[in-house]
Amino acid sequence: MTTPEGRQAVASAGLASWVWSLITDKNRTRPSDGVRPFAVTALGTRLVVIRHTREGTVRVWDVETDRPVGPPITGHIASIAVGVLDGRPVAVTGGYDKTVRVWDVAEGRPLGQPLTGHTDWVRAVAVALLEGRLVAVTGSDDQTVRVWDVAEGRPLGQPLTGHTRSVRAVAVALLEGRLVAVTGSDDQTVRVWDVAEGRPLGQPLTGHTRSVRAVAVALLEGRLVAVTGSDDQTVRVWDVAEGRPLGQPLTGQSGVVSGVFTACVDGRPVAVTHCSEKERVQIWDLLADPHRTGHTAAVCAVAVADLDEGPVAVTSGEDGTVRVWDLADGRSVGQAWAGDGVARSLATATIEGRPVVVTGGGHVGLWDLTTGRSVRWLGSHRRGGVNAVAVATVDGLPYAITGGNDRLDLDGDEDDGSVRFWGLPEGPPHGKSEGALVRAELRLGTDEGQGHLWLEELSREIPRRECHRLDAHWVRALAVATVADRPIAVIACGSYGELRAVDLTTWQSLPFGHHESWVNAVATATVEGRPVAAIAGEDATGRVWDLTTGEALGQPLIGHTAPIRTVSVTTLNSRPVVITGGDDCTIRAWDLNTGQQVGPELCFPNPIRAAATTTGGELIVCHGTEITLFAHDSPDRTAR
Repeated sequence: MTTPEGRQAVASAGLASWVWSLITDKNRTRPSDGVRPFAVTALGTRLVVIRHTREGTVRVWDVETDRPVGPPITGHIASIAVGVLDGRPVAVTGGYDKTVRVWDVAEGRPLGQPLTGHTDWVRAVAVALLEGRLVAVTGSDDQTVRVWDVAEGRPLGQPLTGHTRSVRAVAVALLEGRLVAVTGSDDQTVRVWDVAEGRPLGQPLTGHTRSVRAVAVALLEGRLVAVTGSDDQTVRVWDVAEGRPLGQPLTGQSGVVSGVFTACVDGRPVAVTHCSEKERVQIWDLLADPHRTGHTAAVCAVAVADLDEGPVAVTSGEDGTVRVWDLADGRSVGQAWAGDGVARSLATATIEGRPVVVTGGGHVGLWDLTTGRSVRWLGSHRRGGVNAVAVATVDGLPYAITGGNDRLDLDGDEDDGSVRFWGLPEGPPHGKSEGALVRAELRLGTDEGQGHLWLEELSREIPRRECHRLDAHWVRALAVATVADRPIAVIACGSYGELRAVDLTTWQSLPFGHHESWVNAVATATVEGRPVAAIAGEDATGRVWDLTTGEALGQPLIGHTAPIRTVSVTTLNSRPVVITGGDDCTIRAWDLNTGQQVGPELCFPNPIRAAATTTGGELIVCHGTEITLFAHDSPDRTAR
């Protein structure tokens, strides 16, 4: 669909109404009053949404002003489509009363008498031009498809029969110069019909294993395709002319696919699918190479880096692999490499002109980003895995900083943790070097029943030098910031929300705060000259702290309905914001200074395990096995 200004837009169904401009990447949400949008059209120079409320009315809503246009349309409505009749926009509706009606959109009044003929609910409507006249194609629970002359208010030809259960979805398009209708049914099939001749084309398209609820059409490299969504939680793409599926089913919707829409973005056809059960919207690139492979298990960490060829994202998955992705075209760079188990944390850096990534899993690894080859294994924590990785420059030298749960109590009563520092000089291209590069360790453990933070040189035994008391036994997250030109490690420890900031040059602990639950992620940044830390909590809230004063900034970040797993700090439209993602399958943006949510949340089909922002303002979101890229400020790029 095209707006009056020529932009591509899509509309999705759901309790929270969405209109998403795919070019400007703006999300708009309407009042959460149980409204479902059904169609979008131009009313003069205005883009309007026509939607049906649970109260049984249809409202026309101006997208730009967020205001209703004209009186509500009342009646029978279960389905709706829009077209132009004699130069004015009209809505064609199908209803529970078995009729089809035509409405003047601007005036909100019916045109002519109801169109009768169906013997059960009319669940689907589409409109098109047939030999210069506006026609409507409708699908019904009576298992038939009918064609109507909208201007004359009469049926054209006989009902189209063939489906054996309710017809749930209809789409229309031109195929080799003739108008065809594509229908989806509770009989699990998709059918193609010649509208002018009133006959089926080819055999039913089979493959879905439950009801087909949604159908849309698009041009894919010059050929007409149908995109269908089903109760079997899959999306399928079909070659309409040849009557065959294209590629494998698209999976990952995690619910009944109740709506499908298509659009063209930057010359690429995309499908937008909707899951009404979970109010989730997903975008699919229909030109994506079906043979391209990615992670085969959930993506658990992401970091970004700048190579000579452009920015890349580095991801690790539960499948034990690490992959590098070109952010310009979304393609994988080189082969995936396997580390030592699952790398649950990543950090990128440039060491002596070479871009590298540090991985934290069973061991701490150093990899060359340009070749994907291991530079060296740095070592491991005493016992247990690595939960967090960061990179910092201390006294002019680069170091990797890792946090883990080392289980130092030999009696097994405590899960104690440590933060370790690893030098990052050049090393042999392969092989292990256990412990040789370790500079020092901050051990977070128990000493005669009390929690302490202490520094221990690993090369020799020295008395433990107490820095600060704390109740913590393992490291859950860490990040590095610069405060007054000094590197500061922000450490989240244990199950009590303890937060520590440690000067990496003097080892002194700085005043800092406390969260009310586990802290799952920490991010640092310098915003308007002020160093800050943002944290993500197990209690579904976040917080921002001023690292200079140790004071909290603004209000807690409240809005998520499940634990927050990832946090980052960036700038959107010249405003500093915090980006959070969590188990409620949403990404949210927050004003860094006030703690207020900025705009509506982005919804995904799976929980958000990791996310990152680039220096160019792009947002990378990892959900399930999928990686989605959003461009926020660029006028010519969008989610992909």
